Amino acid sequence: MVRFEVAEVWDLSTRGGFLVNGRTHKGVVAVGMALRDESTQRTWRVVGLQFPFPRELEEGTRTLVLGRTGAEPPAPGTHLVG
Repeated sequence: MVRFEVAEVWDLSTRGGFLVNGRTHKGVVAVGMALRDESTQRTWRVVGLQFPFPRELEEGTRTLVLGRTGAEPPAPGTHLVG
């Protein structure tokens, strides 16, 4: 099981999905995995993983690329599980 807490979200039209920065509290996130909002059950597919930026390495966070499925991007504070 994976549990990822969303901290920041960027919706960049030039990217293939939403950039979502946050912290993994349990498990390992992988490309192709489906993650759902724990409270609303909306689902996004992980289409990419960004290489960690220096700030992410220092803070222990990670940036995911979530596919555009017609759903709005997850909001900061959201817990994604999969």
